[in-house]
Amino acid sequence: MAKTLKEELPHKILIASDLGPASGALMKYAEILKPILKPEMIVLYAQHFEVPPYFTEGQISFFAKELKEAHKTARQHIAKWAKEFLVDIAKIDLREEPPVEAVLLGARENQANLIMLGSHGRSWVGRVWLGSVAENVLRRSNLPVLIVSPHAKLASVKKILSPVSFGETGKNALNHAALWAKAAKAKLVILHAREVGSPKMPCPWNAKELPVQCEIDEVSVEGNPADEILKFAEAENPDLIVMGSDVKKTTLGAVFSSITERILHATRWPTLIIPKTQGEIF
Repeated sequence: MAKTLKEELPHKILIASDLGPASGALMKYAEILKPILKPEMIVLYAQHFEVPPYFTEGQISFFAKELKEAHKTARQHIAKWAKEFLVDIAKIDLREEPPVEAVLLGARENQANLIMLGSHGRSWVGRVWLGSVAENVLRRSNLPVLIVSPHAKLASVKKILSPVSFGETGKNALNHAALWAKAAKAKLVILHAREVGSPKMPCPWNAKELPVQCEIDEVSVEGNPADEILKFAEAENPDLIVMGSDVKKTTLGAVFSSITERILHATRWPTLIIPKTQGEIF
């Protein structure tokens, strides 16, 4: 049975890189988080090749030898590249599975409690983001996932925005946001975006009960929730957004709420997605 996600700071982070345009921003943000979280960091890279079915036994043997040499070269390249950003790397995890499976298995086998991924940085209009590694990991992971856009303006974490709903998911995400704010000595802004015409509700959580000793602003806005969150983020320019996501398993696959999807497609700020529950990965 699924249980509430344990609220704790990440102590082991899996940084999944494809060495693409977002990888530089991803590693820079990992470097920013190092003094705040003091985690063990693992850099993962998936290098997957399918052997054509028409290969002869001799060709397969030759291919296997070439692949082994390629893995050695890739490991050296990734280690050199990663150390340009991170001084201390616990491990380079080079895997042969397809990217999504590599990330999920890598997180499980390395006992990570946070996954960091780069996004493609595509806009909401005309995007081709659906089906990407980042989104599929988000749909299937039972761990918090931190998404960093290649266009992110990266700075020390001084302001955290937590858009909340008043359910269990929102409360869970807010507690995580408070823990991060406390560790970073950052200002925490709590935002409740409600639909037009819906009554204003008092925050169901006593700010004094949050595990944080930082400055807290609590704001409520009215309008399309996703649009209002993005508009508010533009004005506040946070260093990190922390929000919850209810991922549901359907006959068509795992899906999350339209608000979460809209924010992920449009945001240029590092965004930490907290799942409602932990349990088996889908």
